[in-house]
Amino acid sequence: MTTRAGTGRRDRGAPIAMPTTTGVLASRGDDNRATRQRGRDDDQDRPFVRRDEYGAPPPLGIRRKHGHGWRERCLQEPDGHGLVPPRGMRVLVVDDYPGAADVSCILLRMLGHEALPATTGAEALSQAALFDPEVIVLDLGLPDQTGYDVARTLRERPGRRPFIAAMTGSTSDDPARSLAAGIDLHVTKPATVENLTRILDAARRQLGT
Repeated sequence: MTTRAGTGRRDRGAPIAMPTTTGVLASRGDDNRATRQRGRDDDQDRPFVRRDEYGAPPPLGIRRKHGHGWRERCLQEPDGHGLVPPRGMRVLVVDDYPGAADVSCILLRMLGHEALPATTGAEALSQAALFDPEVIVLDLGLPDQTGYDVARTLRERPGRRPFIAAMTGSTSDDPARSLAAGIDLHVTKPATVENLTRILDAARRQLGT
């Protein structure tokens, strides 16, 4: 800082350039455009939920790869690369604990299937007649009748023969009794994603879907 001769005033140097209103708005506009672009880019990796004809969203990997155009783009992909979403199955979950049945249904819907719960043998038989399930996840210990009785009654009905998987709390169930009742597979509780996937894979192989 210097003093001008004869004036006694100090020279404070060049004035600081203040941003103009137009410059600030332009800068904010650029920031907003960049933010919107980042949002569009992020949407491609964000799980996108669109219900298919079975009431369930497509697989998560499909949504992440294709974003909002997952259906149209998947139809153009070759089946050999695993990008075409498999057809969802109709699954009836029978468990005497309503919370357990609901959780299993939620997991199945997340896997891309349509699922309905039932908590008694009578309700299971009624739901099966209306819902026409391809797969039944059946608890053997029901309050009104055994799962064996439910399976036997279902096998005696005309029409579709569903794949029946017994969800049991023990590995000591009698295989001969299960075979006689028409049970296709035994899976030990709990109903985890891995166990449900195992049931669905076995059902696809047997039903040829």
